[in-house]
Amino acid sequence: MILKKKYDNRAASGMEYIALVIFLLAAMLVFQRYIYRGFAGGWKKAGDTFGHGRQFDPRPFGVAGLGGGSLECYYDYTHCQPGFGPPCTKAHMINAWIDKRCVETPTVARPYRCDCTLPWRDPEYQMRCPQCLVGCINPACG
Repeated sequence: MILKKKYDNRAASGMEYIALVIFLLAAMLVFQRYIYRGFAGGWKKAGDTFGHGRQFDPRPFGVAGLGGGSLECYYDYTHCQPGFGPPCTKAHMINAWIDKRCVETPTVARPYRCDCTLPWRDPEYQMRCPQCLVGCINPACG
């Protein structure tokens, strides 16, 4: 009699485990969209930390906003305004949206690219980095 009770409990226990697994799979199936969005949000948050506030923003722009190209911008909060250092306080940082194409393309008025990799004590640093970046601030970016 005791052995029979033991086997009966095993069968009921096995059915309970099967029911539990089916319930969990059904719950995951029903909530799969929310689970996916949770993972995707975590990946986006992790990816945004690599941008340090600078965002790639391709929009149809072209010449004078008429289309035919893209406007690529990034937010600069790491360089000082012309004449303020480095080092400088947060009040003297550029803190503006910069047109990436302007930074990377030499023009007739500025026959060089903005070069912020120069050491800040270099005499050409002020001309090639802060002044160049301030000249590339684009109101259409922000």
